Amino acid sequence: MSYFLEGQLLIATPAITDKRFMKSVIFICSHDSDHAMGLVLNKVNKNFNFKLFCDQMSINLPSDYSHKSIRIGGPMDTSRGFVLHSSEHVLPDTKVINDIFSMTCSIDIIKEIASGKGPTSSIITVGYAGWFSGQLEFELKENSWLTLPAKPEIVFSSELNKIWEKSLSELGIKPDQISSNFGNA
Repeated sequence: MSYFLEGQLLIATPAITDKRFMKSVIFICSHDSDHAMGLVLNKVNKNFNFKLFCDQMSINLPSDYSHKSIRIGGPMDTSRGFVLHSSEHVLPDTKVINDIFSMTCSIDIIKEIASGKGPTSSIITVGYAGWFSGQLEFELKENSWLTLPAKPEIVFSSELNKIWEKSLSELGIKPDQISSNFGNA
């Protein structure tokens, strides 16, 4: 069963005070009655890049891909890589989220991206964000997150510092219109 948040973006409100998630935008990859799992889109791993990532796996990387960043997908399982990508390119172990987005966790997708034969659009993260049964629903009721259907131009944006603002803008909200002073606005 697919729950309503799969393929959606979570946009952090000022109620999120955990530095790992402040001003974060998270793509929800799976959501069911037992858990939710997503990837933070707008936090770059400053100590790691695609070249180092490929070097560790002995994958040859053409120089035109060396600029590709690795993102911090969340605080859980930070030794594991996740590739969120366009759905026109899938492998046997790919989780197809919808017609636009898929997620693959195998080294094969990294090899294909490095060789230029992979999906048209992709982001690579290490780690993920996870919620246990009912936790995310509680956070939504507490107004910690806003939701938005995911769009490729936001998910695959290379302007990481603008993803939060772009997501709010899609909802018709300017960042200065939301406040952490609940009841005092």
